[in-house]
Amino acid sequence: MISDKKSVGEYPKLPDAIYRTLINDIMDAIVEIDLNGNFTYASPQTVKIFGYQPHEVIGRKALRFIHPDDLLNVMNKMKEAIEEQKHISFEYRTKHKNGGYVNVSAKGGIIKRDGMTKLIAVVRDITKKKIAEMKLKDSEHQYRTIIESMGVPIHVIDKDYKIILANNSLNNWLTTLNLTEEYVGKNVFDAFPFLPEEVGNEYDKVFKTGKTVVTKGFTPLNDKLIYTVTRKIPIINNNQVTQIVTIVEDITDKKVIEEKLKKSEKEFRNIIENTKDAIVIVDFEGKLLYISPQLSKMLKGREITKNSRFFHYIHKDDVKKLISFYKTTLKEKSFLEQPVEFRILPKQGEYKWFLSSSKNYYDDEGNTIGFISTLKDITDKKIAEQKLKESEQKYRLITEQSNDLIRVLNEKFELEYVNELSLKKLLGYTKEELLGKNSIILNHPDDYKKARRFMLKVFKYGENMHETRIRHKNGKWVWFENKAKMFTDEQGNQKYLYISRDITERKKT
Repeated sequence: MISDKKSVGEYPKLPDAIYRTLINDIMDAIVEIDLNGNFTYASPQTVKIFGYQPHEVIGRKALRFIHPDDLLNVMNKMKEAIEEQKHISFEYRTKHKNGGYVNVSAKGGIIKRDGMTKLIAVVRDITKKKIAEMKLKDSEHQYRTIIESMGVPIHVIDKDYKIILANNSLNNWLTTLNLTEEYVGKNVFDAFPFLPEEVGNEYDKVFKTGKTVVTKGFTPLNDKLIYTVTRKIPIINNNQVTQIVTIVEDITDKKVIEEKLKKSEKEFRNIIENTKDAIVIVDFEGKLLYISPQLSKMLKGREITKNSRFFHYIHKDDVKKLISFYKTTLKEKSFLEQPVEFRILPKQGEYKWFLSSSKNYYDDEGNTIGFISTLKDITDKKIAEQKLKESEQKYRLITEQSNDLIRVLNEKFELEYVNELSLKKLLGYTKEELLGKNSIILNHPDDYKKARRFMLKVFKYGENMHETRIRHKNGKWVWFENKAKMFTDEQGNQKYLYISRDITERKKT
């Protein structure tokens, strides 16, 4: 189903903290694809739905994950979204890391961000929906096909608890657990004697109530604990539960990681996932509770030690500013949106500039005990800004010493720069009176047509010369010989440089 609503292009920008919370907390996955068909972003939920970590799909062709039978439809939908600027909604099958396919729905459209056009979509696992659709169809063959296409382990039992159907994902999963005996046709408890007694009670409940039961637990197997989330979904015919579909999600690896994290220091809870920037955690006394390895790399091997004072590493001219920033956030009980910049000396070379964005750091009871800060190396940007500043200073020094009137106009012919001494001397105005105004307002009305012809040649040839009259602040007209040249600034904006010489006396003769 396709909406007729046109794409709105750029979306309102959310604060980073809100944006990350939305991305990380919603159940659906969010993906972003450039016009070359490559994933440029995937949210953390991709691992739950598809089995892939975000970094495993970013940079890869999105269409390579689509089921071959759905490929043409997906391509047409994406083409329609791009060409007609529409929001689209459709269903398809996408590859799971275990080799199977997952049924998903996708909703999205075109966005423009940072000057680039991309497709963004919210992808939802519709496994349960497909199971529900299966219940409405009195065709075993149909739901056999659906179950087989899913990328998660599934089996179906009848009222006698006999396994009547299982998909390849279940076979593959059981093989990894060294369970290779045939089980289809057997009682589920004979096939899997290690299942705890609670499983029988759960099946009984589904048969009696007709309601889905979702459980999370573990099973001892081969000297190992297997953690799972299991959904037992009733198949109802003639108002009676005749079969139960069991969907098993193996979360053992996730549980192992969680247990390791519980044993490790609590500081890792607030670290932004997969960040390429450095992260530090600082308590209210300025003591470093955590330093990510990236910081030492940024500082060319300089060691920043845990429990040392963070301010000891900061350039002395920046310490007061940084302390003031933290004091303000403590007083306001919230962080300012504006990041703070400071310098740290690396092991070798000159000071490096960092841009720091921070948020509160909490203990297990939810109390704020410090700050977690992301440090971004902006040294190259600072060097470029300094060079630009020096260049502008030289440029202004040269122009301010000129006797000619020098102006820079933007693409709307609004005045952006003028050498003020010459402006005051030749026309009597201050720069504040003219900056941002259209330059044509000072031209003599009789010169308008000539000025337009002049600019057409500038557009065509890039530069031109002509003579025109400009109104002095005292109301008199001053003749100028103007040389104009079109150029493009560092940001790619079209500008015009005017150099004008007073020829009033020459005109009188």
